[in-house]
Amino acid sequence: MIWKLKIIINSILLRIRLLPYCGWVRVFCDKQPILRLHRGSRLHIESGVRFWSSSRTNTIGVNHRVILATHSSKSSIYIGKNSGMTGGSINCWKSVRIGSNVKIGANTVISDSDFHLDDYRSNPPQSVFIGDKVWLGYSCYINKGVTINEGSIVAAKSVVTKDVEKDVIYGGVPANLIKKI
Repeated sequence: MIWKLKIIINSILLRIRLLPYCGWVRVFCDKQPILRLHRGSRLHIESGVRFWSSSRTNTIGVNHRVILATHSSKSSIYIGKNSGMTGGSINCWKSVRIGSNVKIGANTVISDSDFHLDDYRSNPPQSVFIGDKVWLGYSCYINKGVTINEGSIVAAKSVVTKDVEKDVIYGGVPANLIKKI
């Protein structure tokens, strides 16, 4: 019972923190996500989004709280209705767009840049797009410039370096087509 009360309190506190970005939106969380937002950047979260940051809400194991980070004033993160993320991170220099009803497995990283590099002129960020009804398995890495089309599944611990077609299963390092759905 106390745990459910903590979820309610944390969800209300997150809604208040998101007011300047999204207005009053219905989101849920068990622990506050880490928001590292560059001044002037955009964050838009639709209603029904869930951020889980505890092994209590996901027993597969969560390494850290959800992290949403924008790194420039031109950065834009959009997360569609009823999507969910467990203990992963989104690092955005340009644009990361996640559709509706997307399930993002524990500890997944989505990045639109090689953020460890200093020279972005020779290696610029490239937008990431994840379509509706996509499922990203446990501990995936989604590279810059990737589009994952609607209804696709990415297997656990996959590294996605190229676009993923609609209604397919991808997996591996680097991720390749496993099966059409």
